Amino acid sequence: MANHPLQIAFLWHFHQPYYKNSQGVFQMPWVRFHATRDYLDILKKKKKFPEIRQTFNILPSLAQQILDYAHNNTRDLVWDLSEPSPEKLDDSQRLQMLSTFFLAYEPYMIDPYPRYRELCDRYRSTEATDAARLAAFSVQDIRDLQVWYNLCWMGPISRERPAIQQLFEKSSQFSEIDKALLFNEIRTILQEIVPRYRAAWLEKRIELVAAPFYHPILPLLIDSGIANASGQEIELPDPPFRHPEDARAQIQMSLSFFEQHFGKKPTGLLPPEGALSADTIKLIARQGIKWVATDESIFVRSTFGNAPEHQLHQPHWHDKT
Repeated sequence: MANHPLQIAFLWHFHQPYYKNSQGVFQMPWVRFHATRDYLDILKKKKKFPEIRQTFNILPSLAQQILDYAHNNTRDLVWDLSEPSPEKLDDSQRLQMLSTFFLAYEPYMIDPYPRYRELCDRYRSTEATDAARLAAFSVQDIRDLQVWYNLCWMGPISRERPAIQQLFEKSSQFSEIDKALLFNEIRTILQEIVPRYRAAWLEKRIELVAAPFYHPILPLLIDSGIANASGQEIELPDPPFRHPEDARAQIQMSLSFFEQHFGKKPTGLLPPEGALSADTIKLIARQGIKWVATDESIFVRSTFGNAPEHQLHQPHWHDKT
């Protein structure tokens, strides 16, 4: 075997569903939580290793939600439960908090913080009735929980911000001023993400690749009958669902979004779930995309299991005509 370094391509996939409801509120907090824990931290950590070439696939529908948080004062249901003073929450809101604000990976996000661990243990050991749970938590307990559930989603680098660091050091007896500082920092982080990725891409420190705007499975959007190619017995729509114009629009919307918010159009595309077909590749290529990536197992199945192992991780050309 040749003695030379491996050429490894890092491709980060950032995706969350579109959570905004008809009232303009995000039903779930996961875009915000991953933004404060991961998205900005990963890019900042990349600056410490400039020689490592990395590619990022940021779904436009995800980036749009980040921008909504950053500039349109959009909130999510957890934000709406966290920001008000506990005295302003009714019993149903407090119970909703208690049932959801311990949904975190405990070894890393609850156990290291004695106050958060204490509140979690108290909830679990309290009689499972509304009255008992409401009586077990004081106003200060509720305020501390409001802070901790949002604070524990801060990434390691974001925790170095002075205001965030001070909250970790304080750990309990948080005030409304503390909470306001936390949400101000959260909003600031959200405001930094898209401009920082834009700058890194335009400066050629990273590459950004596109995806269909709302993450549809492109081959099925083009022609649902392609599912038969999998060799499995699948009940398909009759008549078939065939809307290649929708697939084209999803890609065009994505490219326009990147040009507007990130400064230029990507030349690569990561199809949702790695799903490809010959018609999909042709449609993608006609939008000016130069390359796509897929999953190893999908590639193997596409060659009926006959692909030599050494071909799995090589570039392949497709005749788009």
